Amino acid sequence: MIVDALLSVLEKRRGRQAKHPRSSSLAPTPEERESLDAARVASYPGVYPTGWVPLLPASELSDQPQGVHAMGRSLVVFRTESGATHVMDAFCPHLGAHLALGHVCGETLTCRFHGWQFSGAGEVVSVPYGKRSPARVGVHPSEVYYGMLCAYLGPAGVVADAPYLLGRVPEIEDGRYTYRGSYDAHDVRMNLLEFAENSADVQHFAHLHDQFRIPWTQVPLPGVGLEHSATWRKDTDEPHVCWFENEATVTWRGKRIEGRGGKARVRFDGPGTVIRFELDLGERGTVMLFQFHTPKGALRQHVRFRWFAEQHVPDGLARFVVGHWVSQWEQDLEIWETKAYRPQPGLVAEDGPVIAMRRWVQQFYA
Repeated sequence: MIVDALLSVLEKRRGRQAKHPRSSSLAPTPEERESLDAARVASYPGVYPTGWVPLLPASELSDQPQGVHAMGRSLVVFRTESGATHVMDAFCPHLGAHLALGHVCGETLTCRFHGWQFSGAGEVVSVPYGKRSPARVGVHPSEVYYGMLCAYLGPAGVVADAPYLLGRVPEIEDGRYTYRGSYDAHDVRMNLLEFAENSADVQHFAHLHDQFRIPWTQVPLPGVGLEHSATWRKDTDEPHVCWFENEATVTWRGKRIEGRGGKARVRFDGPGTVIRFELDLGERGTVMLFQFHTPKGALRQHVRFRWFAEQHVPDGLARFVVGHWVSQWEQDLEIWETKAYRPQPGLVAEDGPVIAMRRWVQQFYA
């Protein structure tokens, strides 16, 4: 009970902090930030990938159309009377009104400007004052993926069929793992490529993540450290999947404490927009964490977390484990938010499979 209460306070504190700019030792002025960001944007080989993109939590869906901005494009999301969910390009093909200003009527979306009605397939089914038009609205494949509405988005102006589906988790499907919570980290100032590259950068763990921090904070526990053993590989059967694995062992004043720590098996479904963490706590159970990135700009990602756990895992332990990961993630964040991309990095042999990861992720930016 005490642990649960402490974690609840820490999570509320984290929620308040996430709504405000993150402090940085660089402390650039607005003019310096503009110059820094311009240099950073110019260094990246691509802005938006092609793949499954989280749009918003399914709990926010309603029978009212909503506008969503993702991957440099405007979209409209709506749920019909039967419960079907659709993701379309936002602007009416007639005269360009934003369809999120319209309303849902049964199984159709009605444009507020002239009353044109569109089916979930994007076809015009009614023009109140004339014959049906052959005009269409672009419709994107979508699915609710463990509480998050995701859509498959190609380059701006292109409607693409999804060549792969997001990986399902049998333990969640059959109820062995149950939903435990979510956390909205809001927008961060980073390029999506950085998160994928971070998984293959095995050497930064020992340097940046060598201290154990109180979950949901950046407060280190004196004397308590972490040793990491990390690997990265691409999947041999599914070309759109890669894996990152890390075994972390707790140390006390430099000495390993065997049996204390955990293993993380991380699956990327695509370019780093949908990531699944299987956090193995040994006999204490397993926590399944999803991290969702919604690219909203070259240096802007909306980050959300949702987690599930085996039925016997206490809520407090699940929140503790997730909070520990979020604390590590935030250590990287200050670097991601100020770094530039090196097309030809000066690597050494021990740096890890960074180049192999870059070759793998490039498939989503072609």
